[in-house]
Amino acid sequence: MPILNPLFEFKRKPPKREILGGGGVLIASVANFNPASLFGAGEQGVVYDLTDSTTVFQERTGAAATTPSGANGPIGTVKDLSPNNNYCIAPSDPARSTWRSAGYAQADGTDDTMVSTFTFAQPFTRVCCWRLILRAGGFNCVMDGSLTGRGEAYIDGVGPFNFKMFNSSEFVVSNAILENVDYVTTERFSGGSSSGKINNGSYVLGSLGSAPAGGIRYFAENGSGGFTQLRLYRTVAINRILTDPEIASCVTWCGAAAGLIL
Repeated sequence: MPILNPLFEFKRKPPKREILGGGGVLIASVANFNPASLFGAGEQGVVYDLTDSTTVFQERTGAAATTPSGANGPIGTVKDLSPNNNYCIAPSDPARSTWRSAGYAQADGTDDTMVSTFTFAQPFTRVCCWRLILRAGGFNCVMDGSLTGRGEAYIDGVGPFNFKMFNSSEFVVSNAILENVDYVTTERFSGGSSSGKINNGSYVLGSLGSAPAGGIRYFAENGSGGFTQLRLYRTVAINRILTDPEIASCVTWCGAAAGLIL
């Protein structure tokens, strides 16, 4: 039997370090976070995950769609992972965006748009991960909140660009948006005020609230203007103001789709 040398000690491995995301949320927990769990009281809203190939289909037929979009294929329908089944649908074949196998939808900035129509009055919270590919001019809509143009988020200005929100009037959340950079935006529309932030930054307070009568339109303003060449990764939108820890979980989950550590 070998004799142990008393000059050597057995050393324990150092404790595993925990990497924290926004608001102290464990990055490791993002794989276990299910945004659908936020809908515990019958709230309206949606959860779209474009990293999940099983949620994107070529047909523009909502729940009846069966043909997967596949790599570089058109997106006619995106499945809603919330309990609400608010499918997001392209209004025409030319309006279909393209699904990339890296895990996002890409709009061409010409006519691509996706629409989910449902009653979505304030208050509501939206968290979304996206990337501006190329600003075309005028304003470039990320998403609009209703058929009446309330709850609109878009990009304007001269690069670096402004990220703006519009409720009863517009306000600038950030004036440092760049092309080909991924961002997570959080928007809160309370019915009495609106506010927004980029990634884990501070909230900027905006205009008074009003009550949208529709759902969500991506890549274009309601009224079919402001088309944007954009990537869309993930969205959580819910008919209540989320708590700070809930928002932190959504920010971390959405950002992870683009490889962001938030």
